[in-house]
Amino acid sequence: MVGARYIRDHEIAYIDKIKETIETYGCTWGRYEEQTVKGSTDFTLMDIQKNVLRFYMAADVVVVPSLNEVLPLVICEAMAFERPVICSRIDAIPEAVSDNVEGFLIPPANDAALKGAISKLYNNNGLRRKFASAGRERVLRQFSYDKMNALYYDMFKSQHEKSKDKNGRYGGKLRLLIDLDNTVVDWDKEFIARFSKRDILSNEKILKIVQNRSSYEIEKNFDENVQATVLDVVAEPTFYASLEPYPGAIEALKEMAADPNIDVKIVTSPHPTCPGQCSNEKYEFVVKHLGKSWVDKSIIARDKTVICGDFIIDDKPKISGANAAPTWQHIHFMQSYNQDIVEKECNGVALKKWSEWRNVLSLN
Repeated sequence: MVGARYIRDHEIAYIDKIKETIETYGCTWGRYEEQTVKGSTDFTLMDIQKNVLRFYMAADVVVVPSLNEVLPLVICEAMAFERPVICSRIDAIPEAVSDNVEGFLIPPANDAALKGAISKLYNNNGLRRKFASAGRERVLRQFSYDKMNALYYDMFKSQHEKSKDKNGRYGGKLRLLIDLDNTVVDWDKEFIARFSKRDILSNEKILKIVQNRSSYEIEKNFDENVQATVLDVVAEPTFYASLEPYPGAIEALKEMAADPNIDVKIVTSPHPTCPGQCSNEKYEFVVKHLGKSWVDKSIIARDKTVICGDFIIDDKPKISGANAAPTWQHIHFMQSYNQDIVEKECNGVALKKWSEWRNVLSLN
């Protein structure tokens, strides 16, 4: 039994009741954290665990006979790991599990029903495999990242749609979404300076690779034997807080914010190598160069397709995500690795320097 808590009085009383019930039926119990020989008792009670994967992998069936619940994550996790489930037919649990499809739904506090469900799965390996497969399929269909992201997006988008005026503007304003890396700030310059200190390649060689790169992901432009070092450099402390703005970028952002007809947001993604540190340092940059009020105008998002706006100015060649039809139009900030896209698909329209932002967006 995984997840015993000894914090609140009612939690302690609940665990004591479990121990008493086990002893009443002539069985033994032991606390996992205190056992010298693990699993030496009939029942093993385990505290809250950080590494739960091992328990799912060891289980034949995951039993959740709750008396009071909303929708316990353990049920969805169990199905994701292809484990059949037995759980109470209460609250939102039937929204995640169909009886006799992914597992069994039983009445709460019904020991006969619980015993019967366990016995059916204990004696039928084929049924366990059938429920396990169906559970995995349901989780992917109903609770996957893409599915949940799309549902949240639709919900937020419906609210945003209500805020549009007769010209289709959010709150009556033109909403501009602005990327940071290699759009507002010279990401490449900081990378070149830091990577040069590793004494792996000459400054001239590094500069040539970066300036003439074909891939957006910087590490993919280097030989495999140095790609790990490239990512180490990207994850160095203060990397993102030290980025230098392009000429006119900060001034342009302030002009946008001062325009009563424009709603400007910074929308930037955390680097997957150091997402937490990267996000914190980007907020530091924003406060340093734009002021604290811009924190509320900044959005850290792995998926920019779910952010509503009219235009997004971003250096990435193609922005993809859960939403195949984002509300915004992509204006590229010109870089070597997006020139082909700009020339072939955008008729050469791109922002090459920040002093031209109004012209590019046809706002003059």
